[in-house]
Amino acid sequence: MEKDSIRPLRLVDQKKKELTDRFEMTDMGEVKRILGIDVQRDYEQGTLAISQEHYVNTLLERFGMQEANPVSTPGYGAEISTNQPQDQILGPTDKKIYQSMTGSILYLAQCTRFDLSYAALQLSKACSNPAQVNMTAAKHVLRYLRGNPVNMTAAKHILRYLRGNSVLPIVYKRGQFRLAAFTDSSFGANPDNGRSTTGYLFFLAGGLISYGAKTQTLTAQSTVEAEIQALSYSAREAVYISNFMTELNFKTFGSVPINSDSTGALTVAGNAMHSQRTKHVALRYFFIRELVLRGQITLHHRPSEHQLADIATKYLPKHRFASIIQQIKDFSC
Repeated sequence: MEKDSIRPLRLVDQKKKELTDRFEMTDMGEVKRILGIDVQRDYEQGTLAISQEHYVNTLLERFGMQEANPVSTPGYGAEISTNQPQDQILGPTDKKIYQSMTGSILYLAQCTRFDLSYAALQLSKACSNPAQVNMTAAKHVLRYLRGNPVNMTAAKHILRYLRGNSVLPIVYKRGQFRLAAFTDSSFGANPDNGRSTTGYLFFLAGGLISYGAKTQTLTAQSTVEAEIQALSYSAREAVYISNFMTELNFKTFGSVPINSDSTGALTVAGNAMHSQRTKHVALRYFFIRELVLRGQITLHHRPSEHQLADIATKYLPKHRFASIIQQIKDFSC
């Protein structure tokens, strides 16, 4: 064993002793599964992978979707309105089933399944008053997971997706300790209020450490304004992650690169002047500019075909979805 690897092990042993001296604890050895998350280490390759195959299979069994026909994406079509006809609203029993499905899918999305971020956001909007179309969408996700382990319709679709996609690990690699971000938006996609959606991905050591889909809090009046709001959210996340890692005594990352495919938003955010047209998002603009001038973030243009955050802003066609999944798997930072 190399000298450099001995010191961290001694530190781990020391911390274990400090904890066991104070608390009643049992050392169960190297972690294999925790809170529904499977952990795999490859010391020779220098990788650590987290996934949720066991959790997915349990979920499929609970909702009777083990034999459902799998699908290749977690969703399809435009956003579903929450204003559905009264005769399509689910009854109390099905409503509880839908809420349970959605909660499980949200947990997957929050822990390891970045591919479910957008679908989980859409399902959660209907939790208080789900309709049949939402249940179908949720089951579609499970069918997707089944093959690679609109509201009731949306839920069923997600279950079918899970039926075909049960395994999609996040893999972290030794020697790639740099932070990189991607951000994107879909303009005015919400049929109920015209709000846009922000999607973001943060990579560290070659794997995702933060990702998600968020409905924007301001109604954007152009694609540029929607992209500026997305940049602002990702800039805040970059600052938070950098500060958190500094508190853990990791070396500073320097400037965090944020990738966007919007030349208009990058031009506005990187310019010392902003126009009257972007006046009502001025605070977000000034925040981004301040971080750029401080050297905390840098803004980079990323061609749309390589904009990985697109997966968190809308339901994508099968080939586009598969392309982004592969690019995320192959990403190095």
